[in-house]
Amino acid sequence: MTTMRRLALDLDSPVLAISSQNRQHQGEALLQSLEGTSDLEYSADSITFLVNVERPASQGSYTHPDDLISKSRSVSINLRKNRFGEIGSRMVKFFPATGAFDEETVRRPYGR
Repeated sequence: MTTMRRLALDLDSPVLAISSQNRQHQGEALLQSLEGTSDLEYSADSITFLVNVERPASQGSYTHPDDLISKSRSVSINLRKNRFGEIGSRMVKFFPATGAFDEETVRRPYGR
């Protein structure tokens, strides 16, 4: 992690590190779910989790490839660490066929 942080500073550019999650907290937006040592949690300026909210992690991870391409799904983007500002969450739709994200809209009954 020290090398990645030094690279970011030398290039004056962000560096994106992708981490898997440990089995105990898989599918949860918790800093302690990052796999391996705590170096990533300590060194990062911000940590963001993408969580599939339509299927709990306990139901397994296999999805038929056709389902991934043809459908959108709800994803929660969770900013859990931010040295320079606020943290929070936002629901978005993810479209696997294009790799695009779009904000979800809240549907309200007519007249409200």
